[in-house]
Amino acid sequence: MRGLFPSGLLVACAPTASPVGAERGAQAPDAATPSPPHADTASGAGPDTADGVDTGQGTDTGTPESDPGWNRCGSQHHGTRPAGTPDDPIGVPAWPMVDAGTTLGASTDRWDRYDCAPDTLETGPEVLYRFIADRPGDFRAEVRELDGSDVDLHLLRDPRIEDGIVQGCLGRAHQRLELTGLPAGEYWLAIDSWASESAEFPGAYELAFEWIEEEVWREVEVGPGIRWRTLRTAAEGGQTFQVVSVDPDAGRFMRPDLHSGCESVPDRLDALGAAVGINGGFFNVSNCTALDLVKADGIVLSTNQLNGLPQRAVGHVPGTGLAANWVDPGADWPEASDATSGYPSLVADGVAAAEAEPGVTVYSSTDWSRHPRSAMGITADGQLLLATVAGRTPAGAGLTTPRLADWMVELGAVEAVGLDGGGSSTLVVRGCWVDGVVSHPSDNGLPDWRGARGVSDGVYIY
Repeated sequence: MRGLFPSGLLVACAPTASPVGAERGAQAPDAATPSPPHADTASGAGPDTADGVDTGQGTDTGTPESDPGWNRCGSQHHGTRPAGTPDDPIGVPAWPMVDAGTTLGASTDRWDRYDCAPDTLETGPEVLYRFIADRPGDFRAEVRELDGSDVDLHLLRDPRIEDGIVQGCLGRAHQRLELTGLPAGEYWLAIDSWASESAEFPGAYELAFEWIEEEVWREVEVGPGIRWRTLRTAAEGGQTFQVVSVDPDAGRFMRPDLHSGCESVPDRLDALGAAVGINGGFFNVSNCTALDLVKADGIVLSTNQLNGLPQRAVGHVPGTGLAANWVDPGADWPEASDATSGYPSLVADGVAAAEAEPGVTVYSSTDWSRHPRSAMGITADGQLLLATVAGRTPAGAGLTTPRLADWMVELGAVEAVGLDGGGSSTLVVRGCWVDGVVSHPSDNGLPDWRGARGVSDGVYIY
């Protein structure tokens, strides 16, 4: 079967903007709320004329201890934080860029209208980011407003102010902004405070944005022993893949968790303090009862009750390392300290075989149609793989179960099982997107991070 990972770079077509997300009203405070003083404290060194902008970035002169939190994803996030002004914009040390900031009291309050939406008031203070894209690609940004703030996203090239309006805006949106087919070059992202006729709404926000080069794997060393890779490809109807590799030799370990009722993976990851999380197996949607083996720290929390058939499980066997094993309905896997079973078995001894039970290929229409998928596997060198593929949204067409088995082999899995898919499919990497959700959960039908479903259990990495 044709591989998913062509080596050439796909250059997208002419730029198109896709601003998506809730607009005014739902998250903004009441318009009668008093606004803060409208300070105009910019230095005057920025783009106040048609002459353009100062392109200097903040100098990385700090230490990890002095880092206030800019770019939270991966290890390249330390240093003195730039001011976020036209002459000192916040740079991008690595993709994706994930930041927590505030427009309240920001040093710049001069960009009040943009040529992409000149009738929309952005008279509150703004925070500016700047990056250079070496190759053509797509841009994606998402923001979460906190504490009653209301901020908007604006992507610009060659920003300059003419007649009181910022020129060079390529697109704007309230919560999520995507633009495709952009050329290489310098870009600016403005997080600006929206204003009604009677009030401004500056405040705190969480922001994530990225530059996506199709057909190119992007890799992030999230921390010691944890590597996250992502790929967007036009192959097979368009796909978005997420893979986390976990090295137990670096001191990392997996621990399944039985949720307290239906909880989303990002919510449960925060409560547990884990670094990575993925949804677990299947469950009864009426009462969120897990239907697969869930075993943590030697304690069986749930057994295989899915369909009366044995299931493959992946787990940690003390003294042996990661292993896979068939587990009968209602049974324990005594040798494993931590384990999760799934359906179906995808890879055994390095061979892709989507099996409902030993020697029996999957046969349901769900398995033979495309859907979002989650899987867990083991590589030949003993690393754990946690993987998702998007589906049911513009982020991806999804995979059939047999194709998922092939893909896990392509990733290097010698053993693998399927986890619950569809709307349950969710992968979270702490600090690497808004709420840490790096996949595209499909329950809301959008290619964003907001569609995570409550599930009965998950697998977490510490």
